[in-house]
Amino acid sequence: MTGPRFHTVSAVDPETVDVSGRIPPQHLEAEQAVLGAILLDHAALTVATEHLKSDDFYFKNHRLVFESMAELAKKNRPIDILTLAEHLTQTDRIDAAGGVAYVASLSNHVASAANLVHHAEIVREKATLRKLIKTASEIIQRGYEPTADVEALGVAMRVGCESLTAETRPRGFRLVPITDIHVRAPVSLVQGVHARDTLALLYGDSGVGKSVFAVSLAYAISTGRQWFGRRVTRGPVVYIAGEGQSGIRRRFAALEQTEGVPLPATLYLHEGVVGLVDTGSVDAVVAAIASLPAPPVFVVLDTLARTFGPGDENSTEDMSAFVAAVDRIREAARGATVEVIHHTGLTAKDRARGSYALHCGVDDGFELARRDDGRIVLTSKKSKDTAPAAPMSFRLRVVELLRPDGEPMQDEDGELVTSCVLDEVDEQATVPPRGAEGIVDAPTKILRAIARKPDMLEEEIARNAKLNDGETKRHLKMLVFAKKVGRKGAGKKGDPYRYFVPTALPGSGAEALLGSPSGALEAQQQGIAGHPLYSLPAVGGPLGPPAGNPKDPDGDLDGWAGEGCS
Repeated sequence: MTGPRFHTVSAVDPETVDVSGRIPPQHLEAEQAVLGAILLDHAALTVATEHLKSDDFYFKNHRLVFESMAELAKKNRPIDILTLAEHLTQTDRIDAAGGVAYVASLSNHVASAANLVHHAEIVREKATLRKLIKTASEIIQRGYEPTADVEALGVAMRVGCESLTAETRPRGFRLVPITDIHVRAPVSLVQGVHARDTLALLYGDSGVGKSVFAVSLAYAISTGRQWFGRRVTRGPVVYIAGEGQSGIRRRFAALEQTEGVPLPATLYLHEGVVGLVDTGSVDAVVAAIASLPAPPVFVVLDTLARTFGPGDENSTEDMSAFVAAVDRIREAARGATVEVIHHTGLTAKDRARGSYALHCGVDDGFELARRDDGRIVLTSKKSKDTAPAAPMSFRLRVVELLRPDGEPMQDEDGELVTSCVLDEVDEQATVPPRGAEGIVDAPTKILRAIARKPDMLEEEIARNAKLNDGETKRHLKMLVFAKKVGRKGAGKKGDPYRYFVPTALPGSGAEALLGSPSGALEAQQQGIAGHPLYSLPAVGGPLGPPAGNPKDPDGDLDGWAGEGCS
């Protein structure tokens, strides 16, 4: 058996050596990484052929290996070490390819096919540089000829350089025989959920847990950990958190703490304002991604509203410009999956807000919705090229964050700092209703705020509960109606309402009121009829940890519905 071959200057193709005798630009490791990635995942050949031709490889044996891989693919044969070595042997090219041992060693040069496009671009850029050098050398030689024509040489130089430098740019429109395009299976990013090189949309109502969901995906992909038992392709991740870095950072910290795997340096957050309808903003994002050591495999835009920029979500023209900007980001990331986080409409809760051009422009669409029993359910709503993902059910779990020294993290008021993580549950599993531990909804937030600081004005409650004014007003009205919250004052200028939690609540009074015709109508109008909060106690329980005893005997926060779960 022929042993491994190690290339030296004597093994270089003499035709590729420039007139000075120097070795032209080349990258041995990148060429080996491309070929090794194809051996690990034969579907990667189609990706490689979109960026490379066999003569882009500098080393002759690598050209032979790449050509043999393409020949196997055309015969619909698998591409692995055995089939490749057999094919090279049958075509009398195994020795020229470096021998069986060398061919087998190619798969050792890369851990996965995740960075294939990055390595292929390196190989192509080196090939283009070599062609530029060759073209320039030929023109120089022609310039020494007695009959040299200055104008003709200038045209030859300009045309030659322009055609070659065009190879370093993304390939534009061209016609390709269908027989030159290999059939390949989708390359998975997250098994059964996301494929590589797609634009995905995740939408849901405010506070349902969209960001927690996206953070869990980003964490799994960046660390290589399975995502709820599903295989992932590990790679760099870019998370553009338009709604603020501090909350997102706490959510990543909660996962790091619960999963026990440190966050990698290849997980990136952004700095600065992003508005993708603006061309200058898109250029900045593309430039930042292009400057990374390796291209990301997953990019999150959280949320569309906060990364959209100066435009109208309901405008087909503006939404199409946003989708085009996202495609530019995918191109800069060289085949990354981009997930856009978006809200549902104000009244239409079963579809994403804004122009339908967004739905038409994405490859995969997912809805995240909270059921009456508290489950958060992921449902596939669009799947262009793959089978729809099976529904998945989750619940939110509150995590008490720790400082680096292992002690509980507290804010400036001494309150425990918490965040949320996802737990997958069975489709038919019984999950605590809204308002119970780990599910932080608006009424619970309002009650917690009032229990901590009685006699607050409506705007103070909104500020402390971190809700908008309209949402606070709507839920306060129902909480007062259900006798969960009391108020004093005339509700007029100079004597506004101040709210408090009664020390004793009527047990069945609230249910009786809601059961009355007028009470049912009022509850239906306010949109929170039958909310389980009407059976919650006034103090302790979900309103906050009892003084001096923040945890129950199981070590869990005692019904403490921490923040960071929206």
